[in-house]
Amino acid sequence: MERQQVESETARRGYERRVEQCTAASGHGRWKSTKTARVQEFCLRALERMQGTWCPSETESEEMRAIEAAVCGAEAALHPGAEELGLIGAASLFERLNTTRTGSGAERLAEFLLRPATLSQARARQSAVRELSADETLGERMALLGRYRFVRCGADRFRQWLALDSLSVPRGMRWLLLAAALTTLSVAVCVLAGFSSWNMCAPWLGLALAVQGVLVLRRRDAVEQRLLLLAAMADDLAVLREGLALVAGEAFKAEPLRALQKRLQQREASRTLRRLERMALLASRREHPELMGFSLWLAGGTQLVWLAEDWRVRYGKSMAEWLDVWAEFEALAALALYARESEGCFPDLVEAPGHVYLLAMRHPLLDARKAVANDLLLDAEHPFFVLSGSNMAGKSTLLRAMGLNAVLAVAGAPVTATSARMCVFHVCVSMGVRDALSQGRSRFLAEIERMRETVHAADAGVPVLFLIDEILSGTNSEDRLVAAEALVKRLVQSGAVGALSTHDLALTSLADSIAPKGANFCMQSADENDPLAFDYRMRLGVCQQRNGWAIVRRMGLA
Repeated sequence: MERQQVESETARRGYERRVEQCTAASGHGRWKSTKTARVQEFCLRALERMQGTWCPSETESEEMRAIEAAVCGAEAALHPGAEELGLIGAASLFERLNTTRTGSGAERLAEFLLRPATLSQARARQSAVRELSADETLGERMALLGRYRFVRCGADRFRQWLALDSLSVPRGMRWLLLAAALTTLSVAVCVLAGFSSWNMCAPWLGLALAVQGVLVLRRRDAVEQRLLLLAAMADDLAVLREGLALVAGEAFKAEPLRALQKRLQQREASRTLRRLERMALLASRREHPELMGFSLWLAGGTQLVWLAEDWRVRYGKSMAEWLDVWAEFEALAALALYARESEGCFPDLVEAPGHVYLLAMRHPLLDARKAVANDLLLDAEHPFFVLSGSNMAGKSTLLRAMGLNAVLAVAGAPVTATSARMCVFHVCVSMGVRDALSQGRSRFLAEIERMRETVHAADAGVPVLFLIDEILSGTNSEDRLVAAEALVKRLVQSGAVGALSTHDLALTSLADSIAPKGANFCMQSADENDPLAFDYRMRLGVCQQRNGWAIVRRMGLA
């Protein structure tokens, strides 16, 4: 942890130094000031992340919600309780990690967090993140991709364009349109130069315009659709092209990163995308009032679309591959930036099923200077514990810390602990489950379904980490105990590990019912005279404090 603290402090000082440099360099020319402003903004946002004061803008939050909705469309692939755990949504782990520039990279990052992975996949990601995190300039270089700061490459636009039906145009029709356009251009040049008059050229001009009109109007709707998409991709393509050039130009050692480079076929991707980018720029600029008339005169939009169609037919499959490569690399780079800025360690990922060891574990979304650390050990011999304590004692936060760190490990990122060793888990959560009245599901039924999903995952042989907060809270203590005991015994028998938090002390007998595999821990105040002065530390045993009168006094009733 000390080494990671040093690295984090080094990163912080580096950001502060760059901010000072950018401030001093501002005003030295328009291009330089624009570039330095982007670097300065990147460093300031990084410092906010490290200080725990960063929050996304309204536009960024809307983009993240759209990305989360797209990735979570298949409900079966979503981590049960991802929003309750704090994986997605407002002030979530995804928002903290998402420093991507493109929509495709953000989607892949969300998939890293939400979709289960194998041990080999997690180890491969970790090796890539380790190498990328050692590059001090990578984050800044990626922040400077593209012409503008606020361009966020739209993955949907690329996919929509690539999925369009082929627009086959006979070669003779293309030559005919080109000849007509050249004829109209020649007529205009001759008349304006005084070589001829409009009256003499009128028949040729009329014939050329008639040919253009017939050819353009035949495919007008299809051309217009493609033209709008092509124009919308102009700035996005600049980000993608420069990003792929960055990937191709690095000398990576980690095998996952080298494999990404091989899929780019050396530098072909960047060179080929440059041609499409030029077409897209022309398509976007033809909308300018001073160019629109000239473009219409020469049927420029139609000819651009036909050229772009040739490119799509030839390189469409390759572009889909390049998009996938960039999405993978950008997600790994976002995790690497988190690794540079956070105080934690890369976990040792092991094959031992149901094993998790986290020394001085903290919640990854809390300020490292203020968060309270707790040790955690779960394995085949001790797979389960009950965490008792009153409200506000920190039970739910500790469960979320367990789940989020397990997710970070699967994604290949460091966890917030001084030492860590664990297997690759599928995290199943039941915390604050809400009802779905529009679907005819009460909160109770929704919670039952969530637990059934957890049991099915454990029975299927998936390494499960289950985290249950206040199980069946609307049920009487006796029935809760019966249901909870049956659930925990089944999960433990299936090889799952996890914890159950409660303020109902009757449920603490669960640990005894599956002894010696179960244990009781509690979170309570360290001050006997103030039962609400919680220190958020986990202690062995059952909570013995009572705080009823303290709550009454806090409400101002005594």
